Amino acid sequence: AAFLAGNVPSPEQLLAHAVEFATHEQGSQFLLELPQEQLGEVAPVLAEQAVEVSKNEHGREVIMHLLQHDPSGVRSRILELLAGDVVALSLDPHGCRVIQAAHEACPCLREQELLTRDLRGHALALTQSQHGNHVIQRVIESMPPSQLQFIIEELTPPAVRLARHPYGCRVLQRLLEHASSEMGGLVQTLLTQHQELCMDKYANYVMQHVVEHGRPEQQQVIVQTFLSNMIFFCRNKYSSNVVERALVCVHDSRQQLLQAMLSSSGPVEGSVCDTRFGLYVMEEAIKLADPTMREMLEHHRTCVLQDSPDDMQRAVTAPTRALDHPAPAHPHSSMA
Repeated sequence: AAFLAGNVPSPEQLLAHAVEFATHEQGSQFLLELPQEQLGEVAPVLAEQAVEVSKNEHGREVIMHLLQHDPSGVRSRILELLAGDVVALSLDPHGCRVIQAAHEACPCLREQELLTRDLRGHALALTQSQHGNHVIQRVIESMPPSQLQFIIEELTPPAVRLARHPYGCRVLQRLLEHASSEMGGLVQTLLTQHQELCMDKYANYVMQHVVEHGRPEQQQVIVQTFLSNMIFFCRNKYSSNVVERALVCVHDSRQQLLQAMLSSSGPVEGSVCDTRFGLYVMEEAIKLADPTMREMLEHHRTCVLQDSPDDMQRAVTAPTRALDHPAPAHPHSSMA
C-alpha cells in the first residue's frame, strides 16, 4: 500500500513482500530497475518462488532478469526449481517464456540437460501446444544434435501429421535445420507421403527443409517426383514453393528441373506459366539458369503470356510472391 501511494519501500518491506512486488505491474518494474546490489538482497527470496512467479505476466520478466544477470548467484537455484516443473511451465503462456530464457542462460550442457530431463515422454504434447512448441524449438536450437534423440524418436511415428500441424511444422523445421544427420527415420516417414505434403499449407515448409537439409538420396525422392509431373507441381500454390527450393538447393538436378519446365510431356497439359504460382517458379528459374537456358525460358514465358489474360501478364511484374505465400510465423514469436 505504501508503494502504491508513491513511497519507496524499505529493504524490509521488499523482503517481506517480494512475490507481491514481482507479480505487480509497477512493483515488477521497480525490481527490474533496482541496482544489482539491492536486487541481490531480494533475489534469493524470489528464487525460492520462481515457479509461482514465472506463471505471472509481470513476474516472468523478473525471473528472466534474474536468470540473465544472476544477482547473488541465484541462477543455479532457479534452474533447479524450474526443472522440477518444466512441463507445466512449458505449457503455460508466461512460463514458456521463462523456460526459453532459462535455456539461453544455461552456462553449460549439464544445466541444459537438467532442464530437458523431464521433457522426455512429453515432446509430442509440447510440439502440438501453442506455447510448448516454442520450448521444444529452443531446446533443438540450443542443444547438440546427439542430445535430441528423445525428441526425434517421439516425433517420428506421427511425423506426417505433425508436418501438417501449424505448430508441429515449426518443430520439424528446426529439427531439420539443426539435427538432420540424426533424422534418417523421421525423414523417411515424411517421404512416404511426400507428394501430399508438398501440396499442404504447412507441410510444404517442412518439405522445403527436407530439400535443403536432407541427404542427396532424400532430395532425389522429391526431385524425381517433380520431374515426372513438373507442370502440375509448379502450378500448385504450395508445392511451387518446394520446386523453387529444389531449383536453388539441388544443384546436381537443376538442369533437369529446368528442362522439365519447358517440356509439354507428362500427365498434365499446358505450361508452367498457366498460373501465377507457376510464373513465380519461372521467375526463379530464369534467375538461376545459365545464359542459354535463360533465353529458352524467357522465350517460353513470352509465348505463353501473349495468349494469356491480362491478369496473368500482370503477375509477371508483381514485386514478390509474399502476398500469396506469407512467411511462416517466427519460430519464437512467443518471446516477442
